[in-house]
Amino acid sequence: DSPTKFLHVEKMLDHTKYKKWNTNAGMVDKSSSSFEVERFSTSPDCPFTIDEIPQAFSHFTYINSSRKFLICDLQGVLNTKSNPPVFEMTDPAIHYRKMTSRRDFGRTDRGQ
Repeated sequence: DSPTKFLHVEKMLDHTKYKKWNTNAGMVDKSSSSFEVERFSTSPDCPFTIDEIPQAFSHFTYINSSRKFLICDLQGVLNTKSNPPVFEMTDPAIHYRKMTSRRDFGRTDRGQ
């Protein structure tokens, strides 16, 4: 009887389109947040770019969890061949409000 072994496999992302939208240390990539960037919608009621969506997601996780969690370190590719376009993310970090000695979500959990 050998112990059960597990293997985690992820889809191979296109390295030529790979991007880091934010980090677990607070960096936000604003390099492509301009009017030249493709808009999420052509509607004037939707004044943000596609590149701003990951940042909005990080903010949403913080507000929706009553300010207890924040999902960040968002990196991967934007698959524009999919309809609608889809973010394919890998290796996110989760920060938990109360920092404990055990680091609730791994070594990248920086607490508050």
